[in-house]
Amino acid sequence: MSDLRSSEFREFFLQLHGKAPFPWQERLAEQVSSEGWPQVIDLPTASGKTACIDIALFALALRGKDAPRRIFFVVDRRVVVNEAFERTKKIAEQLRQADGGILNKVARRLRELAGSDEACPLETYELRGGAYRDERWVITPLQSTVVVSTVDQVGSRLLFRGYGVSPNTWPMHAGLIANDALIFLDEAHCSGAFAQTLQSIERYRSEQWAETPLNRPFRFVEMTATPAGNQEGRVFRIDEVDREDNTLGQRLRASKPTRLVEVKGKRDDLEKLADALASEAIRLAAECGATRIAVMVNRVRTAKLVRSRLQKKAAGQTIHLVIGRMRPVDRDDLYRLLLPLKSGASRMEGAPPRFVVSTQCLEVGADLDFDVLVTECASIDALLQRFGRLDRLGAFGRAAGSIVALSGQMDAKKPDEVYGEALAYTWKSLSELQSGDGLLAMGIEAKPGDAATVAQQLGKAVLLRTLGKPAPTLLPSHLDAFAQTSPVPEPDPEPALFLHGRNKSAPDVQLIWRADLDGADEDKWREIVAVCPPSSNEAMPVPISAFRKWFAGESNPSGEESDLQGVGQELHELPQQRGIKALVWRGNEDNNKPVSQASHIRPGDTVVLPKSAGGWDVLGHIPGEKPIIDLGDRARWELRRRVCLRLHPNVVAEWPKTKSREELLKVIKRNGAEDEIPDALADCECTENPEWINKLLFEMRGRPISPHPSGVGYVIEGRITKSKKGKAGDEVLLRDHSEDVEEAARELVSLVTDSDQQRALQTAARFHDYGKADVRYQAWLRGGDVMAAQYAPQPLAKSKFGRLGKQVNSGLPDGFRHELLSLLFAEKFIDATDETRDLTLHLIASHHGRVRPFAPVVSDNAAECVTFQGISVCKREREECTTHRLDSGAADRFWKLTRQYGWWGLAYLEALFRLADWQASDEENAEGPE
Repeated sequence: MSDLRSSEFREFFLQLHGKAPFPWQERLAEQVSSEGWPQVIDLPTASGKTACIDIALFALALRGKDAPRRIFFVVDRRVVVNEAFERTKKIAEQLRQADGGILNKVARRLRELAGSDEACPLETYELRGGAYRDERWVITPLQSTVVVSTVDQVGSRLLFRGYGVSPNTWPMHAGLIANDALIFLDEAHCSGAFAQTLQSIERYRSEQWAETPLNRPFRFVEMTATPAGNQEGRVFRIDEVDREDNTLGQRLRASKPTRLVEVKGKRDDLEKLADALASEAIRLAAECGATRIAVMVNRVRTAKLVRSRLQKKAAGQTIHLVIGRMRPVDRDDLYRLLLPLKSGASRMEGAPPRFVVSTQCLEVGADLDFDVLVTECASIDALLQRFGRLDRLGAFGRAAGSIVALSGQMDAKKPDEVYGEALAYTWKSLSELQSGDGLLAMGIEAKPGDAATVAQQLGKAVLLRTLGKPAPTLLPSHLDAFAQTSPVPEPDPEPALFLHGRNKSAPDVQLIWRADLDGADEDKWREIVAVCPPSSNEAMPVPISAFRKWFAGESNPSGEESDLQGVGQELHELPQQRGIKALVWRGNEDNNKPVSQASHIRPGDTVVLPKSAGGWDVLGHIPGEKPIIDLGDRARWELRRRVCLRLHPNVVAEWPKTKSREELLKVIKRNGAEDEIPDALADCECTENPEWINKLLFEMRGRPISPHPSGVGYVIEGRITKSKKGKAGDEVLLRDHSEDVEEAARELVSLVTDSDQQRALQTAARFHDYGKADVRYQAWLRGGDVMAAQYAPQPLAKSKFGRLGKQVNSGLPDGFRHELLSLLFAEKFIDATDETRDLTLHLIASHHGRVRPFAPVVSDNAAECVTFQGISVCKREREECTTHRLDSGAADRFWKLTRQYGWWGLAYLEALFRLADWQASDEENAEGPE
């Protein structure tokens, strides 16, 4: 590996960003390079704490395999503008293009860790719910990766119950987040419970709880601008050298004079509160000559009311509503509109005012810089975060703020639904701190000779903070239950308790609207959605409590809901009034059926609604007051894996209106029009279309056309071809696939140092798909042609039939699992005295996420003898040695290996093996059932 020194961080940072790092950033980089990470990083807002990602990447390049390859930046918000993700995308692109200097040196080190000179130095992802098989971040465990996500998404995965993740991949996600990983827990007022859980996970990964721990690095670091309690000796902070830095010093000492505004009214009089907030924003903007005005509130409903007031009182001005309940595609469109408000963007003299009304989603992660801030009163930590967006760089010089509250909110005996008693205590303390002219200093630090700021006086006051309830103690018995993912035990622990504590918990569900469900037979909804499986880019996150109330028919389901994750109203049974149905999508499985009862919706579910059901305007927000559109095809296109084009009249009708679109609509409404479609699509490529439509139309040229499952319209689908070994849909021989997986496994075994583990991974690779040699499975892969399967010279592993191959009748029993037949082959081959036998057999049995600990029960009365590669499993063995029998040894192996490697250690070994299989399949670019 090339030489790299810790002293080169300054040059690395300078080349990345065109400016020198702050003193604290250099100091922390040196500490991390030599001693490792501190437990807590206490940095004021606007001090550049997202540079911790830069430091982690530099330390990874410097320390190599001793440093975590996967870096998770976690926030407890439904964030809209995520500076950490935007920063990381830019870093990844600069490293990819670097052709000299320190950036090239770091990029080469990261490529060496990935095992290839052609590898991308850094991958970066946003991890969201709503996407089955949208698991690109897990594909290459050798790859240096930064993942930006939320407490719910990362925490639920760590506990083997990933929200929005197929249960069959729960162990994979758990293993990869708990090994070779660094977790930054960014500023979050309710994240104490998750921090407790992370501490427990660190402890349970030790040799005290595993006979043979894997010893892969795992570390979590709390990052905060508003620390609580006495944490001396374990905290990294800025020092006087930082305060003397011209740029950082200006930010720290920016003046932010603020008034308290009390409005007479009951605590739930949100109309009166919204009116006062809007009026105060207009007044302050005029007084300060401000062009960037922010109004931040505690509830989604209040934000919508303030926006409505401003539209009347400041008619003609630009007004943005920013809440976390937005589809990522819409959020990205909004982000582009907010770019003029970013820190460092030029303030145009005489520019018209621009108002931004938001919830807590802009408190953290948003590098926006406002001239005026009007905020609803909240806890002190929330307020200090909000004022971190006011004159963020200290360059405006005449910033002003107001904190507004209803008189009914002042009673601590009636706790606020969002901030509890802390809101009333904060207001009382702020009132006592007002100066003679009625102003509060809401800056970070006072200038020399000035009175201390509110942050300096109240920032650590416990009564004024939103501490949340502690998490219950995570016990080994809990982990034994969580680790059982197939089948899930009853009762099953509730992950939200360990993520948010014993608060009123409201995990999200992911909502998706599809136009081709309208008018379709409900019995065909699963098949229709399977054509274009849901993905995260089109999913709107909504608290489950709000969705269940709306689904049941309540007119105001978002009444007291905030944009804090895990905080919401309790779930309760609701009478069904609305009369609509939704499809709960849990992967392409048979149990995806339309539901009509709110109680059938579970935390983390992906819920697909017909477009006609509505609800997006009540539950969330579409920027620009645009009508809802079906984003399925666009979202799949942006994933760049399996893409589809649904030529359904309801979907095509949402394309820009052109003459060619109208002709296409006529064609796709006719049965048997497959031959006419290619020409009609070619005519549709035009400048009026968004870029993604034209690119998708081009990509779909020459691909097979099939009828839409609804009976109306057509579908074109397939993978974007990138294989070096063949084109998408090519057949792959079973022998060749096994060799490909063995080769992929050889690349991944470097991540484990134990030779027995390495040998088990490679032996499992050889046998994992032998069960596909069953002649009925071969007929399935050949579209149901039993004769072709019987006389084929070589069995297949993958076929050209893809999704359609699963619909034919080949004689296989329902629920047939080829990996359980593969297990019988391996049991005959591997000697009983082989020390790797148990691990090898478990890896084979669990490589599609089952047998943790029990195998699915499948009655196969038509099983026959099968021979492959000189090994035979006879009919009697298949009947008498079924894996679902309690005496088969499968469950015993699972528990033995769990005690040997630990809960997350075994999951990590499973993940490495499954990824070898995935990578080989991806290289082959083949379609076909598992």
